[in-house]
Amino acid sequence: MVSVSIDDFANATCNGDTDGSIDYSGSNADKYQLWSAGADGVIGGGDDTQLSESASAGTFSNLSPGSYYVKALAAD
Repeated sequence: MVSVSIDDFANATCNGDTDGSIDYSGSNADKYQLWSAGADGVIGGGDDTQLSESASAGTFSNLSPGSYYVKALAAD
C-alpha cells in the first residue's frame, strides 16, 4: 500500500496486484483528481488520463500496477 499526504501535487507508483491505494488530503483544496501517467509512465508525457475526482480528502483505492499522481485543486 502506498500512502501519500499531499498539499499541491504528489505521485505514487503501485507495483503488484490491484491493492494499491493513495491517501490524500490537502490544505485549501476543494477537489482532488487521480491521474494515470499512461503507458509511458511519464507524468505529463502526453498520454495521461484522469481516472477519478473527489470533492473531499480520502483514499483512491483498488489501483492496479502503474504510475499515478494526484492533483489538489483550489477553488476558482
